[in-house]
Parts: sequence; C-alpha cells; structure tokens
Amino acid sequence: MLNNFFEGQDHCQNAIAHVDFQIASHRIDHKIPCFLSDSRLKHQLLYGVHKDDFYTRDDINLAYILDECKANNIVPMINNNAPYLDRNIPIIEYARRCKLIDLILYEYGFKKAYVSIMNEPGKFYHNSTSQYCQFVNASNDVVKYFPIVAGNDEWNMLDWDFLLDHAKFNYLGVHPLSSLGYPANWNILSSWASKAAAKGKRCIATEAGSWFKSYSSSEGWAVIKNLTLKCKYLNYEAVCIVCVDINEDHPILGFRRFDKNYNRLEHTSHYWDEFIKLVNREGKKYKEEEEDMKLEEYYYQGKVKFPNDPDKNGVKFLQMCFGIKVDGDMGNQFDGAVKAYQTEQGIDIDGIVGPQTFNEIFKSGDNNRFYGLVHSYWARGITKFYEEE
Repeated sequence: MLNNFFEGQDHCQNAIAHVDFQIASHRIDHKIPCFLSDSRLKHQLLYGVHKDDFYTRDDINLAYILDECKANNIVPMINNNAPYLDRNIPIIEYARRCKLIDLILYEYGFKKAYVSIMNEPGKFYHNSTSQYCQFVNASNDVVKYFPIVAGNDEWNMLDWDFLLDHAKFNYLGVHPLSSLGYPANWNILSSWASKAAAKGKRCIATEAGSWFKSYSSSEGWAVIKNLTLKCKYLNYEAVCIVCVDINEDHPILGFRRFDKNYNRLEHTSHYWDEFIKLVNREGKKYKEEEEDMKLEEYYYQGKVKFPNDPDKNGVKFLQMCFGIKVDGDMGNQFDGAVKAYQTEQGIDIDGIVGPQTFNEIFKSGDNNRFYGLVHSYWARGITKFYEEE
C-alpha cells in the first residue's frame, strides 16, 4: 500500500482549495503572448485568469491557488494548458512556461508539487501522440524541481504505449471520467496502472468522477467512492475528482455551486460532506517534515549488499542521477560514473557514494542538476533507499 495517497479536486478555476483536500489541480488556460521576458511571463502565469461561461468565477488565478495551498498544507498540481487557446504555441515556448511554473512552485517553498503537461492533448493534436511527446520531452529537459505528469486524457485519445516508450516524465496522468462509462468499467483503471508500472511509472487520476451520473445522485456518488478506493488499491498516487460547480450547461457535474461573491447556494450535493470524509479517511495530508530527511541516513557506504532494498532502488536512483543505464548493477559503468561525478564536483575520488558525494547530490541549489530527480524519486514513495549492512 502507498505511503502517500492524495485525494482532492480538479478544476480549481471554480473553487478555493478546500482546507481538507490533500491535492488541488489548477489549469493555466488563459492566452498569453509568446516570447515575453521571463519576468513578464511569470507575472502573466501568476495573475492571469481564464474567463469562460463554463465557470461561475473569474477571479481565481495561480497566485490565489498557491496561497491557499500553502496556507492549508495542500499539494498543488499545476497544468500548463496553453494550447487550449493557442494551438500554434511553439514547443520551446510551451516548455519555457513549464520551466517557470516549476520555478514558481519552488520559490513558494513547496516540498511536494507536480507540473502537468496539457489537459487532454488528444483534442489539440488530433490523436498525434508523437507530437505531444515532443512537448513532454522539451518540458522535461527544463523542469528540474518537481515531477512531471503527462497523458492527462481519456482512454482512447492517446497511444499509451507510444507515450510511455517515447516520452520522458514521472507520472502517467489519466482521465477516468468519461472513460469508465456507466456501469463503470473498472478494468480501465487497472490497465492504466499496469501499463505505467511496466515502464517504471505510477499513475495519477488527474480528472476523475462519473460523467454519466450526477454527483448529487446515489449512483454518481458510488462511482466516485469506488473509483477512489480502486485507485488507491492499484497504487495510484493521487485522485482528483472534478468538482466544478453545477450550472445550466453541465447539470450532471459538480458537487457545489457558488455565485460571483463566493456565497454558497442550495445546489450543493448532499454527498459533499461524505466526499470530504472520504478525502480525509483515504488520503494522507502532506506533512513537510516527512520530506525533511537527514542526509547522513541515506548514503551508500562502499559496495555492500542491501538487505532492505531487494529491488535495488538505491542503486537505480543513483544511476538515474548519473544518467547511465538503470539496472541496479554496480559494475564498471557505475564505478566510472561515480568517479566522473566526483571529479566534476571537485571532491575525493574514491568511487564510493558516501556522505560527501550524497551531500553534493542532495544539495538544494539552482545549479544542482540532480535536484529535480531527488524530488521525483521521493514523489514515487521512495524515502529510505538503503541501509548499511
């Protein structure tokens, strides 16, 4: 079972990040001119607002969401959805925005967060998974602090095998909203999880719920509850339930409705309180101290066996950092990579990843090229990699 399972809401354009949520997903949809200076682009990302008749509020921006997440100890998942209004955005510009979103999250002081690559990209690129992979890979090259979530689409919209084989990212994002159908086809959740696991990745349900049944009905609520439990059982990291407000265009979606002044109206589902109880019972509130690990507890001292690490995750993690084949083998290639890194950093060259070398790898700094990998591995539930024999 997971060390951490986060549950919360998608579509934060409509609502505040509820104090009891574990995770909140926000999409940056508004159109921004290309090739602004970094400072102007950063301002637009933070304070721009997407206005749409679908939403009942038009005053929520990224800064607002992040302030709420910080105040209420909630993990943010921020989706760069630039192609929603700009289908011709250059790949390099899209990746630069991901880079700045990643930097913003870091500067806010989040120890855990996610950078999400587009919402339902199959709609933008006519089912061209290969084109989407170019956006993912370009973003992966420049995002360094937090793990990347890619996919974020319905079951039949992408070539999932191609995506997993050709794109570099940390989590497979999936949309079991329309995909499940009704009665719900739970095998889809299992198929996504097994595909991701086969490629060394975990899943996040980035848009979940029941499109076919109102959240206010007992059947709709049963789908949400069962989906959450099944995702947790299948080792998903998180589930984001679509909590958009009920409105005239989409009466079957949403738990609650607010007016422009954020006054609660009578349309709130009778199951809202039950949903919050489910969040608190099944999810795990992020605690900063869990990530505040002592370096000296996690180092590889010489070439010893790892009785508490049968899958050799410690060695594989280091191989990821050094950019060599990830197979758990501490042979000549591993030894050479360690010595090359020690030479580069100007530290003692002994081929052992001891406290001095690990301090360099874990050192939180703008110029540390391993920092994002450290966070991505922690995000996969790996905390204590190995111990001395």
